[in-house]
Amino acid sequence: MMAPAMIANALLGLLLLAQVRPGAPTALERWRDAVELDLPQEALRDMAEQLSAQGSLRASGEARYLAVQLASGANEPRLLELALDPAGLADEQRVWLSLCRARLALSQDAFAECAQALRLDARGQLPAELARLPESDWLLGKLLDRQGRSAAARAPLERFVQNAPLSPQAPAAWHMLARGARESADPERAKACAQAGLASAQWHSYYRARRIQLREAPEDPLPRLGLAQLMIAAQRDDIARLWLEELTMRWPTEPRGWLEFARLEQRAGALERARTHHQRYLELGGKEPLEPESELPR
Repeated sequence: MMAPAMIANALLGLLLLAQVRPGAPTALERWRDAVELDLPQEALRDMAEQLSAQGSLRASGEARYLAVQLASGANEPRLLELALDPAGLADEQRVWLSLCRARLALSQDAFAECAQALRLDARGQLPAELARLPESDWLLGKLLDRQGRSAAARAPLERFVQNAPLSPQAPAAWHMLARGARESADPERAKACAQAGLASAQWHSYYRARRIQLREAPEDPLPRLGLAQLMIAAQRDDIARLWLEELTMRWPTEPRGWLEFARLEQRAGALERARTHHQRYLELGGKEPLEPESELPR
């Protein structure tokens, strides 16, 4: 069984890879964008059709969960009914229904119903099939925090920010952790969590801005450069590489793309490729040097 961190990273990688893949995005990709960028109307228009008996996403648990996320705050009772209907859902996707019900109950302050949907055991632990999804820790941590049980909320929230650090919910999770630390008279941990929350919120603000810029100006290379830099800052060089490959392929005369690519290759230990990319940057008029190879970590 995959560890939660591996699942979260795999999902994030697929999500970001979809953004650089040529062609029109799929309905599921558009729904993810709508949630991530807080643009619900872009997905609500076709969610009911796609989740209907003849809809192409009726068997997808993730699609159901995205629909609940958007419909619960948009007065869309019909869409909620479709999302929560188990009919047509593939067996391996049914675990998502528990998350759907838990999220909806939590949005209505129905704490007992939320706990029941999460199927907590006598010790308040998640079942294995739910524990493998980072979103379960987010819902459990938020439930416990809302109940005033910040000490109990600490473990699931810490797992969540560890396994899904780039989730849009990460800043809120850090905020809850900081408040819980203050309540437990742990000022150092409170300060560390608060700083992590601010950094996470700032990263997401920049990320959302670059994503929207990309949507509004799809032929502009600079949003892609900004997204690559954000992924590097988040230690996701694998995703940064996707942006930089597209950037240097489609806009080979943009010098900053070559510089960032050279730095990425240098960090990866691919020194020959780093030198080649940096030489291209210099040929395009760039002036910044690479870090001396003698100073690189061994």
